[in-house]
Amino acid sequence: GGANWPLNGGWNKTNTPCSWRGVGCREGHVWLLDLYGSQLTGSIPSELGNLSYLEILSLSQNRITGSIPSELGNLSELNQIYLFYNRLTGSIPRELGNLTNLGVLSLFSNQLTGEIPSELGNLSNLSWLWLDNNELCGEIPAELKNLSSISDLKLNGNHLTASDPELIAWLDEHDPGWETTQTPCPIATLQFESMAYNVTENSGQATITVTRTGNEAISANYATTDGTATAGSDYTQTTGTLSWADGDSADKTITIAIIDDGDSEGNETFTITLTSPISGENLDNATVTITDDDTTLVTLNNFTATANESGILLEWQTATEFDNAGFHLWRATGEGWKYGDYSTVIRLTEQLIAAQGDFSVYSYRDTEVESGITYYYGLEDIDGQSTFHWDLIDSATAR
Repeated sequence: GGANWPLNGGWNKTNTPCSWRGVGCREGHVWLLDLYGSQLTGSIPSELGNLSYLEILSLSQNRITGSIPSELGNLSELNQIYLFYNRLTGSIPRELGNLTNLGVLSLFSNQLTGEIPSELGNLSNLSWLWLDNNELCGEIPAELKNLSSISDLKLNGNHLTASDPELIAWLDEHDPGWETTQTPCPIATLQFESMAYNVTENSGQATITVTRTGNEAISANYATTDGTATAGSDYTQTTGTLSWADGDSADKTITIAIIDDGDSEGNETFTITLTSPISGENLDNATVTITDDDTTLVTLNNFTATANESGILLEWQTATEFDNAGFHLWRATGEGWKYGDYSTVIRLTEQLIAAQGDFSVYSYRDTEVESGITYYYGLEDIDGQSTFHWDLIDSATAR
């Protein structure tokens, strides 16, 4: 690695790593890795855990992200760890408690979360423990009192508490004022990215996004519930659990299969809910609307034009009306629009004839007609988005 580092001079230039900048060796074994201030990016490779002779690891003052690899706990010779001034997230690995030779653990000014692992109390040779200015949260483990060699302790700028009187006295002695800089733990919350999702029936699936705040580990159960849509007919019943580790801020998604049933049934909805896996408390809800791509706006039983002494009576009866705002009537003479001649077509209705719902009967009388002339009438449906749709055409000859 190192080819993309801004400051990579002397690194990875030969096939003898002991000659590289920042690498120290004894008898062919790497004991020192010091890349302080090298503008490093990316994450710390877990393969560092294979450097069994490593005594000093210094990667501070860089732009390193990701978590501290637990494999560092394999390095029994490790004496000093310097990772301060980076962008590290996640929790402090419990495996660091295996490093009984460790004298310095400097992790300050990162974005580390979670609790201080009690295993750090095993580090009897630790003299410097710098964990300040992170996002560490929770009760400080009483095991820290076992750090018999500690001379410099820094815990300020976190979200830490202590309740054990002996531990508090020990902390006050080794890090005076530690408690005054602590703030409450950020509350981790989960919510849907949107309260409403729309998906067409033929899309195959709905993708629901869940976002989080806070840095602590959190999880939630999710489940779908029927509304006007029915599981098994319109969508697939979906349940599961989403989990976030400490410091994991990435959005997560839930995929729900949508069933294209071929039935004209209008738009339908179902609900998806997040609940706490511990208390069952409802955390958030979202509504998913399935847009029916099989729907006909209006299904007519009939549409007739009948001439009488007072004009031409137009009548129509609906079977179903979906998303119907109402109707307009159009009229033409001659062959009308029957053969594509639209020159005589006019709209009869100035105001929309309001929709009345399924199985309704409508009528309109055209009185401005001349005897002996045949008139062609068209029915236009208007949906809730003001889009027009043509229905039946009929004709009558005025008396």
